[in-house]
Order: sequence, then structure tokens, then C-alpha cells
Amino acid sequence: QPFFWAKMATFAVIGLISIVPTRAYFAWVKAAKTNAAFAVAEADSKRARLFVMIEIHLLALVPLFAALMARGIGS
Repeated sequence: QPFFWAKMATFAVIGLISIVPTRAYFAWVKAAKTNAAFAVAEADSKRARLFVMIEIHLLALVPLFAALMARGIGS
């Protein structure tokens, strides 16, 4: 079942990509707790947003792979 494995690989890639914005978010929360005047740098927020957008685009592939798998295509 190649589409099953494609779906699983997509989930794994999404999980790995999500590490970057998650760590950034927790760092921002920690910095905001220690410094009330903390503001996220624009470059940092754009980088986190880029990773989240990549995740969302990959997530759109999951239903496609599921539909192909359910129809038995590729087996």
C-alpha cells in the first residue's frame, strides 16, 4: 500500500516540522514572562509562520492519500 505509507510519511514530516514553531512559541512565552516589554521579532514570527504554512499544505495531502488508499489505487 504505497499511499498508506505516503500518508504515514506525511504525518511524520508534519510532526518533525512542527518542532521548530513549537520551540519558538515556548521560548516566546518564557521571554514574555520574564520581560513584560518583550515583543517577537518580525523575522522570528515570519519563520514560525512559514513552518506552520508548510505543515498546513502537507496536511492537505493526507485526505488525498486516504482517498487513494480507500479506492485501492496503487495496490
